[in-house]
Amino acid sequence: MYIEKGSIRDVELVKPIESTYIRKFSRHQCLFLYSNTKSFEQKCSNVFEKIKNAGIKDFVAFQMSSSKDIMYPYGLVVIFQSYNESYYMHLIHSRYPDLIEELDKYKQDNEYEVYLDYLEQNIISESINDTPRDSFEISYPEKLYSAIQEGWEINKIYRFGFFEKDIRADEWLINEAVGLKGENGLIFEDICETKFNEKYNEMNTKLLNYLRFNNELVQLSEMIASDIHMLKENLRIRVWYYNPNDIIWSLAHMAEYNTIDGLPMFNVYLDCVERDVQYNYHGYLKYSFGDFVNSQQKFIGDALLLFKRYSNTV
Repeated sequence: MYIEKGSIRDVELVKPIESTYIRKFSRHQCLFLYSNTKSFEQKCSNVFEKIKNAGIKDFVAFQMSSSKDIMYPYGLVVIFQSYNESYYMHLIHSRYPDLIEELDKYKQDNEYEVYLDYLEQNIISESINDTPRDSFEISYPEKLYSAIQEGWEINKIYRFGFFEKDIRADEWLINEAVGLKGENGLIFEDICETKFNEKYNEMNTKLLNYLRFNNELVQLSEMIASDIHMLKENLRIRVWYYNPNDIIWSLAHMAEYNTIDGLPMFNVYLDCVERDVQYNYHGYLKYSFGDFVNSQQKFIGDALLLFKRYSNTV
């Protein structure tokens, strides 16, 4: 459109931009396993083509290997973009119409979030049918995180769709894939400055959702949030929480190996941007027989579990 002498002379119809979806990894991951490098090299590219031909354009894949003497020491973990219902249903109608009736009934009988998760599972399942591999396992953020902790190495990262244009480093993708930004039920890690209100509020929302089954950690986190509010200055916040879902295993692991590894704990660091001051918060479990870090004594009966909160100013 252009204007000449105050009057409209021409009008061009502009097509609205199609609705978009939030850039977010799905929790549903796929682990393709291979017995040797030759098998991996022969079958890897076919996996990618199969997924793209199924309508999933945006995903990343980690080429991994293990030095352990196991049957399948080479792996390919595929992490998918999570789309909205409209995108998935378009794929269903165009490629898998036999699933329509089942999905409609499932939607009527379940809550929307449960239905959307089921819809996503069906699309991913269809997209990997007959993909070449020596073995296959379902994966998810916690499983991928554990594999990396146990020594599996990420040798190469493949990017497809809009991930090819993503300028963020591989480390950022890895952290998101293992769920450190809120999808991992065991680990939560994030960093932001309080001057970015939207990001700071988003981090708090994700943290409270992550801690929703641990009232003690929620209360301590709210105390820290209150301290942050009282400081009334720009702070760089770094948070790291570990909240295992099997406390019995955690306690047994601690008692056997005399270590706090495996117990619920957190570290929160507040760096004052405009002045050289830092506030540190550390939380861990303690039992009634004394300091378990320096004690060899095993648990007897019920343990009195208390969170101890520390803060200090540098």
